[in-house]
Formats: sequence, structure tokens, C-alpha cells
Amino acid sequence: MAVVVLIFSLLIALVCFWASVRLLLVNAKVKKWRRVQATVVMRELALRAGPGRRSTYVLDVMYKYRVGGEEYSGKNVHLVNLVNGWVYYTSNNGNKKLWEIDDKPLIYVNPKNPARSVIYRSGVGFYYFIFLMGLLSLAVGLVNYFVVQ
Repeated sequence: MAVVVLIFSLLIALVCFWASVRLLLVNAKVKKWRRVQATVVMRELALRAGPGRRSTYVLDVMYKYRVGGEEYSGKNVHLVNLVNGWVYYTSNNGNKKLWEIDDKPLIYVNPKNPARSVIYRSGVGFYYFIFLMGLLSLAVGLVNYFVVQ
């Protein structure tokens, strides 16, 4: 049984490490991107199929911005959107967050590829939390295997 717990905890740790490091690296890159004024042209709360019976929603926002005389449009609200992930909300929280987005937000734009942009760089604390959960899972598995046996 100790081997099963060790393998399971190692798998959890690896997934936590992979996800958190990936997002922390994205955050480090985005932190260096140019800040540009954008204009929100569309915002709505979109229904997505969620786990179980609960309905979950995502922010569907489109904004336009100019870089070097060229006009671009973007849809990325959160860092996780840059790696094809989503932030899910309940209806109430989603509506609240949707209207917290300024009509003219200062966005992050990739200087090497101005078509890539994102509004928010927040949530970094959560990525560290995921990393710590990976460490905790690893510690539980190792202690269970080497000490508790």
C-alpha cells in the first residue's frame, strides 16, 4: 500500500510542479511585456460545461489596441488564457469580475508578437500555492513510504 501512496503522491506532485512552474514562467515573461492602452469592445459571461451539475462561466471579453500603427484585437483576460486555460466563475462572481474590467484597460502586449496580449497578470500567489501543494504531496508520499512503513 505504501508504494501505491508513493506513486499517487509523486503523480500529484509532478502535475502541481508542472502547472505552477509553467504559469510562473509565463508570468515572468509577461511582466517584461509593454503596457498599452486598449479599448474593450465586447464583454459577456459565457456559459461553459462544468464539472457536475453546476453551471460554470468564463469571461468572454474582446479588446482592441494599437501597436506601431497596427490595430490588434485580443481576448485574453488572465495569464492562464495564454496557455489555453480558463478561469471559471459562478454567475454572480463572473458578472462582478466582468464589470471590474475597465473600459480602457492598460494591457500587457508581447513586443516580439504584438498579437499576443493579456489584461491581467494577477493570480501569481495561487501558482505558488499549487507549487507548495506539490511539495506537500511529495512529502506525504516520501514520509509514508520511508518512515511510516
